[in-house]
Amino acid sequence: MLNKGETMKNIFYTILLLIPSIVLAQKTAIPDVNFQKKLKEININVENGMIDNESVKSITKLSLAGSEIKSLQGIEAFVNVKVVYCHDNQLTELDLSKNPNITFIDAHNNQISKTNFSNNVKLSQLGISNNKLTSLDLSKLTGLTKLFVNNNELTDLNLEKNKKLTDVYAFYNDLKTVEANNGKHFDFFDVSNNPELKCIEIFNIKYAEENYVKDNQANFSLMCR
Repeated sequence: MLNKGETMKNIFYTILLLIPSIVLAQKTAIPDVNFQKKLKEININVENGMIDNESVKSITKLSLAGSEIKSLQGIEAFVNVKVVYCHDNQLTELDLSKNPNITFIDAHNNQISKTNFSNNVKLSQLGISNNKLTSLDLSKLTGLTKLFVNNNELTDLNLEKNKKLTDVYAFYNDLKTVEANNGKHFDFFDVSNNPELKCIEIFNIKYAEENYVKDNQANFSLMCR
């Protein structure tokens, strides 16, 4: 008969043996049924609304466009995904802060009004046009080169932290302020069709006047404040 100490020791060793199985069996819920359906279509196993975290670690690209998806909850399990196509869905929120390896996002033609890119420093191209954004925090996106935010409801656009940015598509918004003095010239810059925009803070006024697109009532300045 085992004494109390031996019994506790056996329980302890049993737990240690089970830990690897518990870790390997970690799963993430995918609540949106259309998200589940699309994952199955691209040969990702979904059982009882859950995916196995280990099985999706190798996935670097997700093509989810045109699938009537309302929520991407569960995408955080794809920790190594780099490219995400989720355009033409019914998303109202886009939180990719737990996907630190993303370099490319195409999320145009949704209903997105809330975003979280606080941990996406590798993101190079962000396409989020034709949504319902009223604000957008780009301060953490230090690797951003191309930005598509046209046809939203943005009132302010601050690009001062985006030192690598080359292309800005921000026409058809409700912009009142644009802070785009990030210390360099843009290859493409369009903030037209923002009737309340009066002043655009920019790096080089002469270059901006010759190359950038804006409305007549808006002026370029080194400092609008």
